[in-house]
Amino acid sequence: MKQKTLHKDTQTGSNPAADSVAGPHPEASAARPSSAPEGGLEDKGEWTAAALETFERNLRRLPLTPSQQALASVVLDNPERVAMSTIHALAADLSVNESTIARFALALELKGYAELRSICRALARNHAGMLWRFTHADGKASSGNAGIGGAGGERDGESQSRRDALAAQDGAAIASSFARIDETLWCKAVTLLSSAEHVCVMGLRQSQPVASMMAYLLALVRSEVRELSAGGVSHVDALRDLGSRDCVVAIATRPCSNDTVKVARWAREHGVPVIAITDEVLGPLGELADDVLLANTDSDAVLSSMTALVSIVQALANDVAVVDIDSTRAHLEEQERLLNFFEVYSRKKS
Repeated sequence: MKQKTLHKDTQTGSNPAADSVAGPHPEASAARPSSAPEGGLEDKGEWTAAALETFERNLRRLPLTPSQQALASVVLDNPERVAMSTIHALAADLSVNESTIARFALALELKGYAELRSICRALARNHAGMLWRFTHADGKASSGNAGIGGAGGERDGESQSRRDALAAQDGAAIASSFARIDETLWCKAVTLLSSAEHVCVMGLRQSQPVASMMAYLLALVRSEVRELSAGGVSHVDALRDLGSRDCVVAIATRPCSNDTVKVARWAREHGVPVIAITDEVLGPLGELADDVLLANTDSDAVLSSMTALVSIVQALANDVAVVDIDSTRAHLEEQERLLNFFEVYSRKKS
């Protein structure tokens, strides 16, 4: 499902008195680093981490109108929201005029809304990094609190309160991920996973355990499933024999592993259907996959949440299991025989 977002930097009717600024602000030139991309939305990763920090720091100091302050808060706290929206959609979402957004971009000495989206994509990628998350999570690292077991200690109840908050966030992430699933796309993915001659699952780094779980669960209910990840079959060797009757599942969260993207690109170029399970609407997998299932990985903790991805994988495997009941029963019976023969599980001695 190739996803494209169209936009244009138009200005609709507005209240000039409420939204106008007298040209770029004095500090705006410092907000736009010299290394900033010149081509706008299509540029890839030209903003360095240092340049992004400078941009964020200066954006907090700029004198802005109330409407522009609301925009600045979105850019700083939820840049992906801007990256995924057209100027028309963002204006409607924030109840502001499109001209307000256009002037906001000009105040930052950006080349219109296209470049604002570009830097917001870069900010979203930067915010997904573990070091950024560690530095900003609850302000603990920057305030000198060493956390659990550290020199700073932790007040009674703080750990439980944090666990309760994360549990609530994980529950909300699962609910929101399943709520936005398109039933037609889901059924298409299940059909493909159950009917493909070979299924290859690819996921690396943080996504590797999720890929391993998916390969394991699918292998319980159907044959010819391979994991193309650490500890699994080499993806270079496995791809050689794949064709249009097979399927590749690519699992990745921001920032996407390069090898996972390369596998998806190779599969697409060679006519192999691709299912992507990811957390990034505008990420590289969205452009390469035939079917994209989105998981919410947002979390206030140091590490992003993988809970929704695991839930999606489990739901997919369970739905595949009921497509062909007789075949699934045969696979599970054979699995039981093997487990018993090799005495895989420990049994309590009587």
